[in-house]
Amino acid sequence: IRVFFGCSTRGDYNILSLEKIKDITILIEKLGFEILPIHKPDGRTISRESQQDKVIMHDTEYEKLIDADFGIFEISNPAITLGAQICDMQSMGKPILCLYKEDLYNIIPRYILGKESSKHVDSPILVQGYKNQREILDIVEEFVKNYCD
Repeated sequence: IRVFFGCSTRGDYNILSLEKIKDITILIEKLGFEILPIHKPDGRTISRESQQDKVIMHDTEYEKLIDADFGIFEISNPAITLGAQICDMQSMGKPILCLYKEDLYNIIPRYILGKESSKHVDSPILVQGYKNQREILDIVEEFVKNYCD
């Protein structure tokens, strides 16, 4: 099973550190899922992206959305691209799991939180807060069981 993992990638890790995000990708891989290579956060995204043609960058990302069986997005660190990727995947009708640190509920955009229960959203989407890595593991396993089998 291939997972599109989305997170803030332009170096804005002031709310949730790059190390914590890497830990989430490790958890996802331990569950046996393949994270599409371009989406493993490594802290060098800004320099890598600044050297790429904008259309090539977009199309490469979009093709990864197409190739993925579902998406997991860590939304604690705000990012415009992250919202666009969620919406693109939603328009493809693919299951989407948005994770955020539970204590950040009040800063998560209501537009994203509202997708979960919206009458206008047809694709399966779950927006869920977590306290620790164990909860992330449980949330991902439950999400896959309910929406991806």
